[in-house]
Amino acid sequence: RELVQYVAQRPDVSVGLKFKLLVQLFNSFGNTDNLRFEVFSALLTLAEQNNRPNVLLAHLSNIDEFITQWNLSKENQLKLLQLAVKLINKCDDKL
Repeated sequence: RELVQYVAQRPDVSVGLKFKLLVQLFNSFGNTDNLRFEVFSALLTLAEQNNRPNVLLAHLSNIDEFITQWNLSKENQLKLLQLAVKLINKCDDKL
């Protein structure tokens, strides 16, 4: 978790490099590894904060599958869905 936050919050690292590093982290964990939730949440936040919703929109259709694979608590399910809604709203703002 600390590594995810470290990468996501570094002001001296470009947004593009942050995305690449976080995607590499995401892909390094197994499909059912709960740490994927931490990384995906950081990616959603990064995309929303930097007005880059299109980077992850295609992956939002997998959220139901992710929730099941990662065996998320109700609290984390809600967090993930709220982050997804924020990202979708960012897309609507661009239209």
